[in-house]
Amino acid sequence: MYRNHSQKETGQSIVVLALLLVVFLAFVALALDGGNTYVRRRQAQTAADAGALAGARQLCETGSSALAITAAQEYAITRNGSDTANVSVDLDANQVEVDTFITFNTFLAHLLGRPQIEVQATATAECQAPGSLAPGTSVLPTAWACKPPISGISSSEDCQQQGIDMDTLDEYLNNPPMPYCDPICPELYIVMNSDGTGTDYCHDPVENPTGPIDCDFDNDGDLDLFPSGDRSWLNLDGGSVGAAEMIDWIENGADSEITVHMWFEGNPGVQNSVFSAVEDREGDILVVPVFDHLCDNIPSATGACSDNWDPDDDTVIAGSGTGSYFHITGFSLFYVACVRNTGGDSCPGHDVAVTAGMDNNEKTIEGYFIDGTVPGLGGGSGVEVGAYVIFLVK
Repeated sequence: MYRNHSQKETGQSIVVLALLLVVFLAFVALALDGGNTYVRRRQAQTAADAGALAGARQLCETGSSALAITAAQEYAITRNGSDTANVSVDLDANQVEVDTFITFNTFLAHLLGRPQIEVQATATAECQAPGSLAPGTSVLPTAWACKPPISGISSSEDCQQQGIDMDTLDEYLNNPPMPYCDPICPELYIVMNSDGTGTDYCHDPVENPTGPIDCDFDNDGDLDLFPSGDRSWLNLDGGSVGAAEMIDWIENGADSEITVHMWFEGNPGVQNSVFSAVEDREGDILVVPVFDHLCDNIPSATGACSDNWDPDDDTVIAGSGTGSYFHITGFSLFYVACVRNTGGDSCPGHDVAVTAGMDNNEKTIEGYFIDGTVPGLGGGSGVEVGAYVIFLVK
């Protein structure tokens, strides 16, 4: 039978064109649906990250797994467009893990048998007490020992420091006349006065076992005296430090990173101009280093708190070697509410403390410890004293 050669070639061309069309559709589907898949996967990752961070924040603030899960799902689904979000909470590690899923219809891939595509992402966030303070973060260069507030009321078993959240602070500040509480709010603290460290921090383990720091270094039953008139001001750079350097740390932040397990020497003197610098920061939140051990000399020296000195973990910031040394174990956020710098100033904590026996001429720095986060805090190895950092670990 005779076949027209041109008809045969035409039939072959149709087959080739059909195959090319399929290939072309595949490339177009790859471009359109592949690009959309990338965008959706990025959206799923954003939702997972946001959910994990929100859940970790809620976990730190409340300690509740249920509230952490609710917050994580709200941020992942409601605020960032995930279709579903599976949330798990590890209370021991203070971690929240979020798996997000987004399903979407394809543009052209359905012609190739893929009507829908599902993307998935995972994120894990952790909430921990900060272990470092970045350079340039405003710091109040005074050591804090987790003492109870002026009222003496504290619900904490591990640390007598009692913090408040920002909502409570706003309630105190926005209900005139100030102060809102009468005579003082129960969480008001004096973090610095112009007396020496002995009356600020020390306790006799027998006569006053609830005090914050044991200052009987040689265990002879008597409190050891501190040299140089220390007021618990901290020498943060180890050099020859005066008021100008401390004012700079308050206004512009410390020059170098401060981490837990550092020992800083106490700085003597009332430092009137430093009180004035803090007075200029009324209404601001500063970071306060928290300490857990106090030595009457360089801690590595023989007989000077050597039981508290860890050569593998601790760092001593060199100073004169004649003052007491404070071992930093964490960081607190302190809202500066009032500074009594001169005899004409009136601060509520000062007035209450005077009725309890404090000298009326004392200068005071007063305010509230805030539970929450501020820029400049990092790491996760400090003690739990209200401040925390939240970060993605996966």
